[in-house]
Amino acid sequence: MAAPLDRAGPRAGSTGARLVARMRRRWLGWAGLLVLALLLLAALAAPWIAPHDPNAIDVTRKLEGPSASHLAGTDHLGRDLLSRLLHGGRTALVLGLLSVSGSIALAVIAGGLSGYFGGTVDLLTNAVFNVLLTVPGLILTLAILGVLGTGQLSLLLALIGADWAGQGRVVRGAVLEAREQGYVEAARVVGARDLYLLVRHILPNVTSTLAVLATLDLAGVVLTVSGLSFLGIGVQPPQADWGTMLSDSRPFAGSYPSLMLLPGLCIVLFAVGANLAGDAIRDLLDPQRR
Repeated sequence: MAAPLDRAGPRAGSTGARLVARMRRRWLGWAGLLVLALLLLAALAAPWIAPHDPNAIDVTRKLEGPSASHLAGTDHLGRDLLSRLLHGGRTALVLGLLSVSGSIALAVIAGGLSGYFGGTVDLLTNAVFNVLLTVPGLILTLAILGVLGTGQLSLLLALIGADWAGQGRVVRGAVLEAREQGYVEAARVVGARDLYLLVRHILPNVTSTLAVLATLDLAGVVLTVSGLSFLGIGVQPPQADWGTMLSDSRPFAGSYPSLMLLPGLCIVLFAVGANLAGDAIRDLLDPQRR
């Protein structure tokens, strides 16, 4: 009699093959995720890996090219460019991470309750969404900054206030779709409570949406922070920031293009990496795709 087939082997092999095939199809997204992770790690480790004080001025070494002591050269005040790039990324990315975390948290609470309960809650929440979404995000950010004044805390609150309504509208739509699924209805029939349904059944199925929202919004927030700093109403000098570095280097763009190219390249790499990473994170977290 023939020996029984080992069923575990083919299943494991086919699962591994599907995973490899899916990663090959999404290699660009994983490359973006790698770039995003490297930039985040470099920015967060800036106080330990930056070779110099980013604000230390040495006019005797201004506008120098790359050297052993200054690997990326110096700016018009003799400050080390590599150190300012690392600390500038830290400023923008920390603000971005805090802003995205705050706006996603508000969006989950408001959008989740609105989409799940409906009725008066949905009506009132939608009214707030509609009012906030009629104003362009940048204008709303500037308006909040005008009330609160400049500073990192004011900028953080302005970014959260300008972003959460759009994300809440997306979360509301995802919750509306998820609550009509058969597994939610079955859990409701057997007596599951609303909080349990939201946390155990609905939120895990909108996690992929939240992940894509977070990555895309993180890129947008970093661009906004850099743009506001470039205009002089975001991160204030002498604190290093990619936007302020771009603004400071404008008079020297023709003679020393690296002063603008390096912070500009960091902004572009981060924005592209975050957008590409959204696809990879969606595949990783989406229960249906798993």
